[in-house]
Amino acid sequence: MELPDNTFERDKLFNDLAKDLFKIDFENTEFHFVMLSSLISLLLDKGIISEEEFAKSTEETGAAFKLFKYRNSLQKSDQNENTGV
Repeated sequence: MELPDNTFERDKLFNDLAKDLFKIDFENTEFHFVMLSSLISLLLDKGIISEEEFAKSTEETGAAFKLFKYRNSLQKSDQNENTGV
């Protein structure tokens, strides 16, 4: 997208883009998936990250997420024991 040279037109374009951005339902998990997929594709296509780096990052994130879920389940279990539930 090319930006107009005219300041008024450029401001109008940015305002329109901002209005469109606020229409996005950020709670929608499908939107998150599509956006994340697009960003990953862009990073790979531009050579900013390699497929190996992406795979390693995915593995590390998956392991961290599993530990996070495990910790939460332990905390919930402790809370249930303390409240007698």
